[in-house]
Amino acid sequence: MSVAKAYGDHPAFTTALIDTEVRDSTQVSFNAVDVEAYKKFAGTDFPAEVTAKWSVDWTKLKDFPTDRMIEDEHPILKYLRWFWTVGDGWNGLHTALHKGVKSSGKVWTFFDPAVRQPSISGAGGGVDVISHWTYSYPDPQKIGMCADQLFAMSAASGKNQRVMKMTQLIWYRSQTAPIGNKAPGEVVAWEDHDPEAAYITIAPMHLKEALWTKISRPIQGIMYHGWQSLVPTESPGAYRFTHSNTAPVLKQLIHDVIEPLGPTLMAIPDERSEVAFLESFTSQMFARRGGYGSNMGWEADVWLALQHAHVQTDIIFEETLLKNGLSGRKVLVMPFCDVLTKSVVARIADWQKKGGKIVADEFLCPTLKADVVIQSFKREEKAAEDKAKVLELAKAFNSLPQKVSCDNPEIITRVRKFGDAT
Repeated sequence: MSVAKAYGDHPAFTTALIDTEVRDSTQVSFNAVDVEAYKKFAGTDFPAEVTAKWSVDWTKLKDFPTDRMIEDEHPILKYLRWFWTVGDGWNGLHTALHKGVKSSGKVWTFFDPAVRQPSISGAGGGVDVISHWTYSYPDPQKIGMCADQLFAMSAASGKNQRVMKMTQLIWYRSQTAPIGNKAPGEVVAWEDHDPEAAYITIAPMHLKEALWTKISRPIQGIMYHGWQSLVPTESPGAYRFTHSNTAPVLKQLIHDVIEPLGPTLMAIPDERSEVAFLESFTSQMFARRGGYGSNMGWEADVWLALQHAHVQTDIIFEETLLKNGLSGRKVLVMPFCDVLTKSVVARIADWQKKGGKIVADEFLCPTLKADVVIQSFKREEKAAEDKAKVLELAKAFNSLPQKVSCDNPEIITRVRKFGDAT
Protein backbone atom coordinates (compact mmCIF):
# COMPACT_ATOMS: atom_id res chain seq x y z
CA MET A 1 0.00 0.00 0.00
CA SER A 2 2.88 2.37 0.73
CA VAL A 3 4.28 1.73 -2.76
CA ALA A 4 0.86 2.49 -4.25
CA LYS A 5 0.66 5.74 -2.28
CA ALA A 6 4.18 6.79 -3.28
CA TYR A 7 3.87 6.07 -6.99
CA GLY A 8 0.16 5.70 -7.65
CA ASP A 9 -0.33 9.11 -9.28
CA HIS A 10 2.56 8.62 -11.72
CA PRO A 11 1.13 8.05 -15.23
CA ALA A 12 3.57 5.18 -15.92
CA PHE A 13 2.59 3.26 -12.79
CA THR A 14 0.00 1.00 -14.35
CA THR A 15 1.31 -2.52 -13.85
CA ALA A 16 3.02 -4.45 -11.07
CA LEU A 17 4.91 -7.71 -11.37
CA ILE A 18 4.41 -9.65 -8.14
CA ASP A 19 7.34 -11.71 -6.80
CA THR A 20 8.77 -13.13 -10.02
CA GLU A 21 10.85 -16.32 -9.80
CA VAL A 22 11.07 -16.35 -6.00
CA ARG A 23 9.03 -19.49 -5.51
CA ASP A 24 11.61 -21.64 -7.27
CA SER A 25 13.47 -22.13 -3.98
CA THR A 26 10.41 -23.17 -2.00
CA GLN A 27 10.73 -26.45 -0.11
CA VAL A 28 8.80 -28.52 2.39
CA SER A 29 9.50 -27.35 5.92
CA PHE A 30 9.28 -29.14 9.23
CA ASN A 31 9.63 -26.21 11.60
CA ALA A 32 7.09 -25.67 14.34
CA VAL A 33 5.12 -23.04 12.43
CA ASP A 34 4.55 -25.29 9.41
CA VAL A 35 3.85 -28.39 11.48
CA GLU A 36 1.21 -26.51 13.42
CA ALA A 37 -0.29 -25.00 10.25
CA TYR A 38 -0.73 -28.43 8.69
CA LYS A 39 -2.16 -29.90 11.91
CA LYS A 40 -4.70 -27.10 11.95
CA PHE A 41 -5.62 -27.84 8.33
CA ALA A 42 -5.64 -31.64 8.35
CA GLY A 43 -5.90 -32.61 12.01
CA THR A 44 -2.84 -34.81 11.65
CA ASP A 45 0.96 -34.69 11.30
CA PHE A 46 2.94 -34.47 8.07
CA PRO A 47 3.22 -37.81 6.26
CA ALA A 48 6.68 -39.16 7.02
CA GLU A 49 7.21 -40.29 3.41
CA VAL A 50 7.37 -36.71 2.12
CA THR A 51 10.89 -35.32 2.19
CA ALA A 52 10.84 -32.95 -0.80
CA LYS A 53 8.40 -30.78 -2.74
CA TRP A 54 8.81 -32.67 -6.00
CA SER A 55 6.97 -35.84 -5.02
CA VAL A 56 7.38 -39.37 -3.72
CA ASP A 57 7.99 -42.52 -5.76
CA TRP A 58 4.99 -44.84 -5.57
CA THR A 59 7.18 -47.88 -6.28
CA LYS A 60 8.93 -47.31 -2.96
CA LEU A 61 5.76 -46.98 -0.89
CA LYS A 62 4.72 -49.96 1.20
CA ASP A 63 1.41 -51.62 0.29
CA PHE A 64 0.69 -49.18 -2.54
CA PRO A 65 -2.40 -50.32 -4.53
CA THR A 66 -1.51 -52.54 -7.48
CA ASP A 67 -4.12 -50.76 -9.62
CA ARG A 68 -2.44 -47.42 -8.80
CA MET A 69 -5.77 -45.88 -7.86
CA ILE A 70 -5.76 -44.04 -4.53
CA GLU A 71 -8.21 -42.30 -2.23
CA ASP A 72 -8.83 -38.64 -2.92
CA GLU A 73 -7.67 -37.87 0.63
CA HIS A 74 -4.60 -40.10 0.55
CA PRO A 75 -2.32 -38.63 3.28
CA ILE A 76 0.60 -37.93 0.93
CA LEU A 77 -1.59 -36.43 -1.79
CA LYS A 78 -3.48 -34.34 0.75
CA TYR A 79 -0.28 -32.89 2.14
CA LEU A 80 1.31 -32.12 -1.23
CA ARG A 81 -1.92 -30.57 -2.50
CA TRP A 82 -1.97 -28.35 0.60
CA PHE A 83 1.72 -27.49 0.27
CA TRP A 84 1.47 -26.38 -3.37
CA THR A 85 -1.71 -24.32 -2.94
CA VAL A 86 -1.48 -22.98 0.61
CA GLY A 87 1.27 -24.50 2.72
CA ASP A 88 4.43 -22.84 1.43
CA GLY A 89 2.82 -19.43 1.89
CA TRP A 90 3.74 -17.88 -1.43
CA ASN A 91 0.27 -17.76 -2.96
CA GLY A 92 -1.07 -15.97 0.10
CA LEU A 93 1.76 -13.45 -0.02
CA HIS A 94 1.19 -12.85 -3.74
CA THR A 95 -2.47 -12.09 -3.00
CA ALA A 96 -1.59 -9.69 -0.18
CA LEU A 97 0.88 -7.76 -2.35
CA HIS A 98 -1.64 -7.73 -5.20
CA LYS A 99 -4.24 -6.11 -2.92
CA GLY A 100 -1.72 -3.62 -1.58
CA VAL A 101 -0.49 -2.23 -4.89
CA LYS A 102 -4.03 -2.17 -6.31
CA SER A 103 -5.10 0.18 -3.54
CA SER A 104 -4.05 3.01 -5.86
CA GLY A 105 -7.06 2.06 -7.97
CA LYS A 106 -5.54 1.80 -11.44
CA VAL A 107 -2.81 -0.86 -11.31
CA TRP A 108 -3.17 -4.36 -12.69
CA THR A 109 -0.90 -7.13 -11.46
CA PHE A 110 0.73 -10.18 -12.96
CA PHE A 111 2.87 -13.11 -11.84
CA ASP A 112 5.42 -15.21 -13.71
CA PRO A 113 6.67 -17.88 -14.29
CA ALA A 114 3.32 -19.26 -13.23
CA VAL A 115 3.57 -22.84 -14.53
CA ARG A 116 6.95 -23.55 -12.98
CA GLN A 117 5.14 -25.85 -10.58
CA PRO A 118 2.93 -28.96 -10.72
CA SER A 119 -0.41 -28.90 -12.55
CA ILE A 120 -2.54 -27.42 -9.80
CA SER A 121 -4.29 -24.08 -9.36
CA GLY A 122 -3.22 -21.10 -7.29
CA ALA A 123 0.06 -19.83 -8.76
CA GLY A 124 0.31 -16.10 -8.26
CA GLY A 125 -2.50 -16.04 -5.75
CA GLY A 126 -5.09 -13.42 -6.65
CA VAL A 127 -3.15 -11.50 -9.31
CA ASP A 128 -5.05 -10.24 -12.33
CA VAL A 129 -2.86 -11.94 -14.94
CA ILE A 130 -0.73 -15.07 -14.91
CA SER A 131 2.15 -15.36 -17.34
CA HIS A 132 5.13 -17.49 -18.28
CA TRP A 133 8.23 -17.14 -20.42
CA THR A 134 9.46 -19.74 -22.88
CA TYR A 135 12.68 -20.42 -24.72
CA SER A 136 11.86 -21.25 -28.32
CA TYR A 137 14.31 -24.12 -28.74
CA PRO A 138 14.18 -26.91 -29.70
CA ASP A 139 10.57 -26.51 -30.92
CA PRO A 140 9.09 -22.98 -31.04
CA GLN A 141 5.56 -24.43 -31.23
CA LYS A 142 5.92 -25.56 -27.62
CA ILE A 143 5.39 -21.98 -26.50
CA GLY A 144 1.72 -22.76 -27.11
CA MET A 145 1.82 -25.53 -24.54
CA CYS A 146 2.76 -23.08 -21.80
CA ALA A 147 -0.10 -20.86 -22.95
CA ASP A 148 -2.52 -23.79 -22.74
CA GLN A 149 -1.20 -24.65 -19.26
CA LEU A 150 -1.83 -21.07 -18.14
CA PHE A 151 -5.42 -21.29 -19.36
CA ALA A 152 -5.79 -24.61 -17.56
CA MET A 153 -4.48 -23.04 -14.36
CA SER A 154 -6.85 -20.09 -14.68
CA ALA A 155 -9.81 -22.44 -15.23
CA ALA A 156 -8.83 -24.62 -12.27
CA SER A 157 -8.56 -21.62 -9.94
CA GLY A 158 -12.04 -20.37 -10.83
CA LYS A 159 -10.72 -16.79 -10.72
CA ASN A 160 -10.93 -16.23 -14.47
CA GLN A 161 -7.42 -14.78 -14.48
CA ARG A 162 -6.23 -13.40 -17.79
CA VAL A 163 -3.23 -14.94 -19.53
CA MET A 164 -0.12 -13.27 -20.93
CA LYS A 165 2.81 -14.94 -22.72
CA MET A 166 6.50 -14.01 -23.01
CA THR A 167 9.07 -15.11 -25.58
CA GLN A 168 12.71 -15.10 -24.52
CA LEU A 169 14.85 -13.11 -26.94
CA ILE A 170 17.86 -15.00 -25.67
CA TRP A 171 19.07 -18.53 -26.24
CA TYR A 172 21.39 -20.43 -23.96
CA ARG A 173 24.42 -20.96 -26.16
CA SER A 174 25.23 -24.17 -24.29
CA GLN A 175 21.94 -25.64 -25.47
CA THR A 176 21.74 -24.26 -29.01
CA ALA A 177 25.23 -23.56 -30.38
CA PRO A 178 27.79 -25.18 -28.07
CA ILE A 179 31.42 -24.86 -29.02
CA GLY A 180 32.42 -27.96 -27.06
CA ASN A 181 35.67 -29.84 -27.49
CA LYS A 182 37.44 -29.29 -30.80
CA ALA A 183 40.88 -29.73 -32.25
CA PRO A 184 43.32 -26.80 -32.01
CA GLY A 185 42.68 -24.34 -34.80
CA GLU A 186 39.30 -25.81 -35.67
CA VAL A 187 36.48 -23.25 -35.94
CA VAL A 188 32.80 -24.12 -35.82
CA ALA A 189 30.35 -22.18 -38.00
CA TRP A 190 28.83 -20.13 -35.19
CA GLU A 191 32.12 -19.25 -33.46
CA ASP A 192 32.99 -16.45 -35.84
CA HIS A 193 31.28 -13.77 -33.73
CA ASP A 194 31.58 -13.38 -29.96
CA PRO A 195 32.54 -16.98 -29.18
CA GLU A 196 32.42 -16.31 -25.43
CA ALA A 197 28.77 -15.29 -25.46
CA ALA A 198 26.80 -17.41 -22.99
CA TYR A 199 23.41 -16.03 -24.12
CA ILE A 200 22.89 -15.36 -27.82
CA THR A 201 20.08 -13.85 -29.90
CA ILE A 202 17.01 -15.89 -30.82
CA ALA A 203 16.81 -16.79 -34.52
CA PRO A 204 14.30 -14.66 -36.50
CA MET A 205 12.33 -17.67 -37.77
CA HIS A 206 11.96 -18.99 -34.24
CA LEU A 207 10.70 -15.56 -33.18
CA LYS A 208 8.07 -15.64 -35.94
CA GLU A 209 6.93 -19.18 -35.21
CA ALA A 210 6.64 -18.44 -31.49
CA LEU A 211 4.52 -15.35 -32.11
CA TRP A 212 2.04 -17.07 -34.40
CA THR A 213 1.80 -20.01 -31.99
CA LYS A 214 1.03 -17.92 -28.93
CA ILE A 215 -1.39 -15.47 -30.56
CA SER A 216 -3.37 -18.42 -31.89
CA ARG A 217 -4.52 -18.76 -28.27
CA PRO A 218 -6.75 -16.10 -26.64
CA ILE A 219 -3.94 -14.44 -24.67
CA GLN A 220 -4.33 -10.86 -23.51
CA GLY A 221 -0.73 -9.72 -23.73
CA ILE A 222 2.69 -10.50 -25.17
CA MET A 223 6.12 -9.79 -23.73
CA TYR A 224 9.74 -10.13 -24.81
CA HIS A 225 12.83 -10.37 -22.59
CA GLY A 226 16.49 -9.79 -23.41
CA TRP A 227 17.03 -6.26 -24.74
CA GLN A 228 20.82 -6.64 -24.81
CA SER A 229 20.56 -9.57 -27.21
CA LEU A 230 18.27 -7.63 -29.52
CA VAL A 231 20.36 -4.52 -30.25
CA PRO A 232 24.04 -3.53 -29.92
CA THR A 233 24.80 -1.94 -26.56
CA GLU A 234 27.91 -0.38 -25.01
CA SER A 235 27.67 -2.67 -21.97
CA PRO A 236 26.30 -5.99 -23.24
CA GLY A 237 26.60 -7.97 -20.00
CA ALA A 238 25.69 -11.65 -20.19
CA TYR A 239 23.19 -11.21 -23.05
CA ARG A 240 24.92 -10.69 -26.40
CA PHE A 241 23.74 -9.27 -29.70
CA THR A 242 24.60 -11.98 -32.24
CA HIS A 243 21.90 -11.74 -34.94
CA SER A 244 21.15 -8.48 -36.77
CA ASN A 245 17.93 -9.68 -38.42
CA THR A 246 16.00 -10.47 -35.25
CA ALA A 247 15.14 -6.89 -34.23
CA PRO A 248 13.79 -5.93 -37.71
CA VAL A 249 11.65 -9.09 -37.74
CA LEU A 250 10.22 -8.28 -34.30
CA LYS A 251 9.47 -4.72 -35.44
CA GLN A 252 7.72 -6.05 -38.54
CA LEU A 253 5.62 -8.50 -36.49
CA ILE A 254 4.51 -5.76 -34.10
CA HIS A 255 3.66 -3.29 -36.88
CA ASP A 256 2.11 -5.71 -39.39
CA VAL A 257 0.44 -8.23 -37.08
CA ILE A 258 -0.04 -7.07 -33.51
CA GLU A 259 -1.06 -3.45 -34.10
CA PRO A 260 -3.78 -4.17 -36.70
CA LEU A 261 -4.92 -7.55 -35.35
CA GLY A 262 -4.40 -7.04 -31.61
CA PRO A 263 -7.83 -5.57 -30.74
CA THR A 264 -9.61 -8.34 -32.62
CA LEU A 265 -7.42 -11.08 -31.17
CA MET A 266 -8.13 -9.84 -27.63
CA ALA A 267 -11.87 -9.80 -28.24
CA ILE A 268 -12.33 -13.22 -29.88
CA PRO A 269 -13.34 -15.86 -27.33
CA ASP A 270 -11.81 -19.32 -27.30
CA GLU A 271 -13.37 -22.35 -28.93
CA ARG A 272 -13.80 -25.38 -26.67
CA SER A 273 -11.98 -28.31 -28.21
CA GLU A 274 -13.42 -31.79 -28.53
CA VAL A 275 -10.01 -33.10 -27.46
CA ALA A 276 -8.82 -32.65 -23.86
CA PHE A 277 -5.27 -33.22 -22.61
CA LEU A 278 -5.04 -34.22 -18.94
CA GLU A 279 -2.12 -33.11 -16.80
CA SER A 280 -2.42 -35.18 -13.63
CA PHE A 281 -1.23 -33.61 -10.39
CA THR A 282 -1.66 -36.98 -8.68
CA SER A 283 0.68 -38.68 -11.14
CA GLN A 284 3.16 -35.85 -10.84
CA MET A 285 3.23 -36.28 -7.07
CA PHE A 286 3.48 -40.09 -7.07
CA ALA A 287 5.41 -40.84 -10.27
CA ARG A 288 7.62 -37.76 -10.49
CA ARG A 289 6.12 -36.50 -13.72
CA GLY A 290 5.45 -32.99 -14.99
CA GLY A 291 7.16 -30.39 -17.14
CA TYR A 292 7.29 -27.60 -14.52
CA GLY A 293 7.24 -25.00 -17.29
CA SER A 294 10.19 -26.35 -19.26
CA ASN A 295 8.07 -28.94 -21.14
CA MET A 296 11.00 -31.03 -22.31
CA GLY A 297 9.58 -34.49 -21.53
CA TRP A 298 7.44 -37.13 -23.16
CA GLU A 299 4.12 -35.47 -22.37
CA ALA A 300 5.30 -32.31 -24.15
CA ASP A 301 6.15 -34.33 -27.24
CA VAL A 302 2.64 -35.81 -27.20
CA TRP A 303 1.24 -32.27 -27.16
CA LEU A 304 3.64 -31.28 -29.96
CA ALA A 305 2.63 -34.27 -32.07
CA LEU A 306 -1.01 -33.20 -31.71
CA GLN A 307 -0.06 -29.82 -33.17
CA HIS A 308 1.66 -31.49 -36.13
CA ALA A 309 -1.50 -33.52 -36.64
CA HIS A 310 -3.53 -30.26 -36.64
CA VAL A 311 -5.51 -31.36 -33.57
CA GLN A 312 -6.41 -28.47 -31.28
CA THR A 313 -6.53 -29.61 -27.66
CA ASP A 314 -7.39 -28.05 -24.31
CA ILE A 315 -5.12 -28.86 -21.39
CA ILE A 316 -7.12 -29.56 -18.24
CA PHE A 317 -6.13 -30.17 -14.63
CA GLU A 318 -7.72 -32.77 -12.37
CA GLU A 319 -9.51 -30.01 -10.45
CA THR A 320 -11.33 -28.88 -13.59
CA LEU A 321 -12.11 -32.44 -14.67
CA LEU A 322 -13.78 -33.11 -11.31
CA LYS A 323 -15.63 -29.80 -11.34
CA ASN A 324 -16.82 -29.68 -14.95
CA GLY A 325 -16.52 -33.26 -16.19
CA LEU A 326 -15.86 -34.12 -19.83
CA SER A 327 -19.17 -33.21 -21.42
CA GLY A 328 -18.66 -32.30 -25.08
CA ARG A 329 -15.25 -33.92 -25.24
CA LYS A 330 -14.75 -36.78 -27.65
CA VAL A 331 -11.15 -37.66 -26.81
CA LEU A 332 -9.05 -37.51 -23.64
CA VAL A 333 -5.27 -37.66 -24.12
CA MET A 334 -3.53 -39.00 -20.99
CA PRO A 335 0.28 -39.13 -21.14
CA PHE A 336 2.12 -39.98 -17.92
CA CYS A 337 -1.08 -40.66 -15.96
CA ASP A 338 0.45 -43.40 -13.81
CA VAL A 339 -1.48 -42.79 -10.57
CA LEU A 340 -5.00 -41.38 -10.30
CA THR A 341 -7.56 -40.80 -7.58
CA LYS A 342 -10.75 -42.80 -7.36
CA SER A 343 -12.93 -39.81 -8.19
CA VAL A 344 -10.90 -38.95 -11.32
CA VAL A 345 -11.03 -42.57 -12.49
CA ALA A 346 -14.79 -42.70 -11.89
CA ARG A 347 -15.45 -39.53 -13.93
CA ILE A 348 -13.29 -40.72 -16.82
CA ALA A 349 -14.70 -44.27 -16.81
CA ASP A 350 -18.27 -42.98 -16.83
CA TRP A 351 -17.49 -40.66 -19.76
CA GLN A 352 -15.76 -43.49 -21.62
CA LYS A 353 -18.82 -45.73 -21.23
CA LYS A 354 -20.83 -43.03 -23.00
CA GLY A 355 -18.54 -43.09 -26.02
CA GLY A 356 -15.49 -41.06 -25.03
CA LYS A 357 -12.13 -42.30 -26.28
CA ILE A 358 -8.90 -42.43 -24.26
CA VAL A 359 -5.50 -41.99 -25.89
CA ALA A 360 -2.75 -43.02 -23.48
CA ASP A 361 0.72 -44.50 -23.18
CA GLU A 362 2.00 -47.64 -21.47
CA PHE A 363 2.09 -45.82 -18.11
CA LEU A 364 -1.69 -45.40 -17.81
CA CYS A 365 -3.24 -46.23 -14.44
CA PRO A 366 -4.29 -49.92 -14.86
CA THR A 367 -7.86 -49.23 -13.73
CA LEU A 368 -8.49 -47.49 -17.06
CA LYS A 369 -8.09 -48.97 -20.53
CA ALA A 370 -6.95 -46.86 -23.47
CA ASP A 371 -8.81 -46.99 -26.78
CA VAL A 372 -5.64 -45.86 -28.57
CA VAL A 373 -2.27 -46.86 -27.10
CA ILE A 374 0.81 -44.80 -27.94
CA GLN A 375 4.36 -45.88 -27.14
CA SER A 376 6.54 -43.39 -25.31
CA PHE A 377 10.04 -42.42 -26.38
CA LYS A 378 12.88 -40.31 -25.07
CA ARG A 379 14.69 -37.69 -27.09
CA GLU A 380 18.32 -38.44 -27.91
CA GLU A 381 19.34 -34.83 -28.64
CA LYS A 382 19.66 -35.67 -32.32
CA ALA A 383 17.42 -33.12 -34.00
CA ALA A 384 16.47 -34.99 -37.19
CA GLU A 385 15.83 -38.30 -35.43
CA ASP A 386 13.85 -36.70 -32.60
CA LYS A 387 11.67 -34.73 -35.01
CA ALA A 388 11.02 -37.88 -37.04
CA LYS A 389 9.73 -39.59 -33.90
CA VAL A 390 7.37 -36.70 -33.17
CA LEU A 391 6.04 -36.71 -36.74
CA GLU A 392 5.57 -40.47 -36.64
CA LEU A 393 3.57 -40.09 -33.43
CA ALA A 394 1.46 -37.40 -35.14
CA LYS A 395 0.26 -40.03 -37.61
CA ALA A 396 -1.45 -41.86 -34.75
CA PHE A 397 -3.56 -38.74 -34.16
CA ASN A 398 -4.79 -38.27 -37.73
CA SER A 399 -8.13 -39.89 -36.92
CA LEU A 400 -8.85 -37.58 -33.98
CA PRO A 401 -11.37 -34.71 -34.31
CA GLN A 402 -9.85 -31.82 -36.28
CA LYS A 403 -12.46 -29.13 -36.00
CA VAL A 404 -11.38 -26.19 -38.14
CA SER A 405 -14.72 -24.57 -38.95
CA CYS A 406 -16.30 -21.99 -36.68
CA ASP A 407 -19.99 -21.75 -35.84
CA ASN A 408 -19.66 -19.22 -33.01
CA PRO A 409 -21.76 -16.22 -34.14
CA GLU A 410 -19.81 -13.78 -31.93
CA ILE A 411 -16.51 -14.77 -33.54
CA ILE A 412 -17.99 -14.62 -37.06
CA THR A 413 -19.44 -11.15 -36.46
CA ARG A 414 -16.18 -9.76 -35.05
CA VAL A 415 -14.09 -11.19 -37.89
CA ARG A 416 -16.48 -9.75 -40.51
CA LYS A 417 -16.33 -6.32 -38.85
CA PHE A 418 -12.55 -6.49 -38.81
CA GLY A 419 -12.53 -7.44 -42.50
CA ASP A 420 -14.78 -4.52 -43.38
CA ALA A 421 -12.56 -2.10 -41.43
CA THR A 422 -9.36 -3.19 -43.13
